[in-house]
Amino acid sequence: MGKVCIISAVDLSRMTMVSVYTDYLETHGIAYDIIYVDKYKDKSPFKASSLIAYNVDRYANSILPVKFMHFWKMRDFLRSALKSGNYDFAIVWGELAAFLFSDILKKMMYKKYCLNIRDYFYNEVLPVRARLKEAVLGASFCTVSSDAYLKYLPPEGNYIFLHSLNKKIISSLKPRTSLRGKDEPIRILYIGLIARLPYAYKLIDELGNDTRFELIFAGIGSENIDKYIENKNYGNVITYGSFPQSETAAYLEKADILYNLYGYGNKHFDTALSIKLYYAIYMHLPIMVFEGTQTKETAQECGLAFTLNGSDYSGIGDRLYNYYHSLNLTEISEKCDNYMNKINDSHLQLKRYLDNVLADEGEKNK
Repeated sequence: MGKVCIISAVDLSRMTMVSVYTDYLETHGIAYDIIYVDKYKDKSPFKASSLIAYNVDRYANSILPVKFMHFWKMRDFLRSALKSGNYDFAIVWGELAAFLFSDILKKMMYKKYCLNIRDYFYNEVLPVRARLKEAVLGASFCTVSSDAYLKYLPPEGNYIFLHSLNKKIISSLKPRTSLRGKDEPIRILYIGLIARLPYAYKLIDELGNDTRFELIFAGIGSENIDKYIENKNYGNVITYGSFPQSETAAYLEKADILYNLYGYGNKHFDTALSIKLYYAIYMHLPIMVFEGTQTKETAQECGLAFTLNGSDYSGIGDRLYNYYHSLNLTEISEKCDNYMNKINDSHLQLKRYLDNVLADEGEKNK
């Protein structure tokens, strides 16, 4: 196998799970480039031969139509990169990239790429559905991060349900074997991109200065939390700004409960399986989820779900405190270990597919 490229229409901070692929490439000595959107000027955690960045600085704060047109111009950028790179295989990261580049992929990389589908992406809108179908059918295979997406995708596609556990990030961590003492604050961690702020603000106001809890916000967007709590005199809210991927484990080590309250009642939120869910399963940590979501169903299967029914946070302090201190870690451990078998099987299946499409002909014939 010659050279591989990873094609993305998002920034590196939103590509943590791509390490499942890059680890494979690096282990097998396969060189790769990453073609991506350079939004935050992140330092790359990957060992790519080249980082081919599409600049969006001028359009970061533009209205949506202007921003979309600039992203559409990335098509010419990609064509040029594919021509000069002469790649043998591509890993296409995300449904936005599939939508933007479907015809280019069909023309230049037909059956020489795999497609990683991360989210529901307006799949029932006709132009979106048509372009996604073109991308799916042109792929050697596709991975989906939630099996709930399959009913919105072309049935003819070749799909793997790939669980979103990044083992490299959390390899230094061990499952939790004890609870926080009743005289110690329970630490609730919101890690990653700090978004969907009204839900976060509501939790802050409910638990602010409740000494039974400590609220930790770590990641891009935490400055919005700083602004919100300014002059509120909350002594139990702690924020950390953007951090490199290598520090993720250190923040997760602080957590007793993970925050996953992003929304409910629409396909985007109801069908997704959060990366934070997989941190919770690996570490045997409870996770805050909304009723009616796929993340809640899986968290409940693993004995980890603290469920909110809609945005009713009344009495959440007492409910959460009593829930946490009634957890049975032995039962949680057994359920999480069983689910980890499913996760490991999905990763092994991906490796078999990559072996098939990336192995040299000589290796295939051995």
